[in-house]
Amino acid sequence: DSGLEVDALDGGPGVRTKRYAGPAAIDAQNNTKLLGALAGLPPKRRGARYVCVLALALPRPSAAPGAAVPMRTVRGTTRGGIATEPRGTEGFGYDPAFIPDDYPGDNRTMAELTPREKDAISHRGRAARALVLRLLEIEEAEPTKVQHHLGHAAGQEHAHGDVVRRAVRQRVDEARHRAVDAPPVVDRRARQPRGV
Repeated sequence: DSGLEVDALDGGPGVRTKRYAGPAAIDAQNNTKLLGALAGLPPKRRGARYVCVLALALPRPSAAPGAAVPMRTVRGTTRGGIATEPRGTEGFGYDPAFIPDDYPGDNRTMAELTPREKDAISHRGRAARALVLRLLEIEEAEPTKVQHHLGHAAGQEHAHGDVVRRAVRQRVDEARHRAVDAPPVVDRRARQPRGV
């Protein structure tokens, strides 16, 4: 799941991110409500973060039907602040109002970043890369368990597990490389606020 947490709104809209302005609200309505709620607040009080939590359930191959399934979760966060007006045409949701902290000195909203810039710092991307790395850790600790699940997930027989495993390993290595190359996270609270 994914959402926006705004400091001045005590973590809101949070779980109601998509429905902040109402059950059938569109992105522009949600942004208008958000900007209205923060009207008049100085930049240092407009801190926010995008949060994404992904869950992975890998049932034990020998588990009985209805048995508990081990669950692992990962979290990706992008810290930033809320602009005073929407800007940009890329992205969706609150992207026109969200200024990420990941590019110090840059006052662009997520909707003004290139797709590549956004992907490098997005909360969803960070969570997905963390999940891929978690899968690699599980594979290294329990290779047959992951092979079993990957083979079934890809519609492969166990005999083809090595092919699937190599493909996943290549994607994991690529994700690890991207995670290392991603720009560092800068915490808005740890530096002088910039104008928003």
